[in-house]
Amino acid sequence: MEKILLNRVAQAVKFIERLEKEGQSHFEAQETAIEVILQLANSPETSDDPPELLSLKDREEVYRKRT
Repeated sequence: MEKILLNRVAQAVKFIERLEKEGQSHFEAQETAIEVILQLANSPETSDDPPELLSLKDREEVYRKRT
């Protein structure tokens, strides 16, 4: 579980930086990243038999399609 959390934090930081480069304020980028992380909190990857993680690029595409 710790590896998953550390991976998510690193991905969130990269995601925030990318959103800021695309024009979002730091606050907006953080809120977006938090929403993505919380949506994933109850996902199959936190189970005892997790699937492979999506790449950051794939996660961003999924998020953009949802909004």
